[in-house]
Amino acid sequence: ITKDSTPDYLIKAEKALGEEKTRVVEYLNPATEPKIRRVVEDEILQKVQMNLLEKEGSGCSVLLANDKTSDLQRMFQLFSRLDSGLQPMANIVEKFITSQGNACIEKRQARLDSGEKDKNDDPEFVKSLIDLQEKYLGVIRETFASHHLFQKALKNSFEEIVNNDVGNFSNA
Repeated sequence: ITKDSTPDYLIKAEKALGEEKTRVVEYLNPATEPKIRRVVEDEILQKVQMNLLEKEGSGCSVLLANDKTSDLQRMFQLFSRLDSGLQPMANIVEKFITSQGNACIEKRQARLDSGEKDKNDDPEFVKSLIDLQEKYLGVIRETFASHHLFQKALKNSFEEIVNNDVGNFSNA
C-alpha cells in the first residue's frame, strides 16, 4: 500500500479476490467461499480503506478531480463489498463537490470585489453552478450506479453551496 497508488492497489486487490475465488472453486468446499471471501476482503480492503481513500496523490478526491471514472468505478465496486464500505467514500465525494461549489462562489465574490455590479441574476455564476451539478449528477449516475449514498452526498453538497450568500443577494 505504501508504494502503490490507490488505483494500482485496487487492481491488485481485485485480482487477489478473483484468485481466492478460483482457489475455493478448485480446491475447497464451496460452502467455505463466503467466509474466506469475507476474511480476504477484510484484510485487503477494510483494514486499509481510509488510507486508500485519503492517499495523497491518488485518493478519492484526486481521482474525482482528474475525472478517473474507471478507477472510481473499481473503488466503488470493491468498497461496496464491505459493510458500510461506501459511506466514507460518499463523505469524501460530498466534501469534494462542496469545495468545487465554494470555488464557484469565490470566483463570483472575486468579481464583485473587483468592482462588478452585484445583481440578483448573475448568469455566469448560475451557469457555473448548473454545470457543476450536471457534471456530478452524471458522475453519480455512471460511476456510482446512482447509489443512494452518493445521491445524498450531491444533494447535501448543493444545499450547502446554494445556502452560502455572496454579495447582497441570497443564492437560494
